[in-house]
Amino acid sequence: MSEPVKTIEPVSLAMSMLSDPDFLEANSLLHKPNMFDMVGMSRQEIRHSAFLAWLLEPSNPHGLDDLLIRRLLAELYKAHPEGFATFAVKDLSDLVVEREVTTGEGRNRIDVLCYDSNERLALCIENKVDSQLHDRQLDKYYDYVENTYSDWCRVYVLLSPGGEPAPEKECKNPDKWIPISYETIARILEDLVPYAESKTGSVINDYIRMLKKETIVEDKELDELAKNLYSKYGPVFDMVYARYVGDDSLDGELRSIYIKVLNEYNKYKNEDVFSWCHGENEPGRYLGFTTKRMDKYLLNKQEQRGSWGDNSRTYTYWIYPPLNNPSVKLELGPLNQSEDVIERMNRLVEVIPHKLQTVLPTNRYRKIITIPTNIGSLKYEDKTDVNPQAVENKLRTAIDKMLSKEKEYLDKLEH
Repeated sequence: MSEPVKTIEPVSLAMSMLSDPDFLEANSLLHKPNMFDMVGMSRQEIRHSAFLAWLLEPSNPHGLDDLLIRRLLAELYKAHPEGFATFAVKDLSDLVVEREVTTGEGRNRIDVLCYDSNERLALCIENKVDSQLHDRQLDKYYDYVENTYSDWCRVYVLLSPGGEPAPEKECKNPDKWIPISYETIARILEDLVPYAESKTGSVINDYIRMLKKETIVEDKELDELAKNLYSKYGPVFDMVYARYVGDDSLDGELRSIYIKVLNEYNKYKNEDVFSWCHGENEPGRYLGFTTKRMDKYLLNKQEQRGSWGDNSRTYTYWIYPPLNNPSVKLELGPLNQSEDVIERMNRLVEVIPHKLQTVLPTNRYRKIITIPTNIGSLKYEDKTDVNPQAVENKLRTAIDKMLSKEKEYLDKLEH
């Protein structure tokens, strides 16, 4: 008689969930009308560049004048304090903003080029949402700007979801490219909404919501709601996931590939690296792993209740949804951890080259490193389109990059 009880319990919970304030709020957040969803902008780099370029152009009727370019320069200066701080307080209302600027070499074009001939300032922005750098394109853009504006102040920006630095293998002078994340762009735009023309303010808010929905930017409010709901109604979601995301769906196909890759790392590729990963028969959309070295550093003994329930881990590396375009994230679980663990978490945060907030023992989750997989760039419509090898390669590249970051940061802490 045990089988009917297992079936009834998730259904009973589901009835309770439908009237839960957290569920109603999450549903409301997901279904707000958004103009960027209507035009299918999502992860199309060229459209993101077009919108940001429109806001950067002081002469456009958005009401911001030159506030965005000056605010952006002030933010860039924090990460790269060299020579252009004064521009943040100058009049840049004559700034010219161009898109898709040809450099005269092949089909490579600068995504956004801003220049002010009065102040002799040139700002070059390369924008990456899903696609990868290629053909040493940064070198071509750098050489073009250096030659065209040789006696001006020149600033080079690499914009991406995670704010990743320019890789040495893709350019000769990676230190010249200042990395900035979409999270930072969203924060700047949010701060400027009160100064924008009213309709523009609404459009900016739509844009920020779209960035969160597409997981280009983290939505902490929705993440917290989702985790609260799962902690209360886990059996409901597991039941729905098991019945809906089966092998016949695109998500089911991709999930099986991700689990296969994780277990290959665990068993074969890096036997001395992984300490645990999501099992082949375990349910869930959040697929995780831990490593022996991070276990040792963050005292991952799982002896008490914490962020992930009883016998909680102190951290987790996640293959973070959506499954059709996941990222690899390192998430700390500070809740109820000892002073020693919290201190170690904050030492780790301090060696990461982003300005992260202090970890507190009352924080439930803190994502501190994000590596995009760019699997979404493969543009799958259904499971029949999936190229397993291409998906595996992109996920392995992201995991290897995360393991490289782990080594870099833990090496710094040890020395």
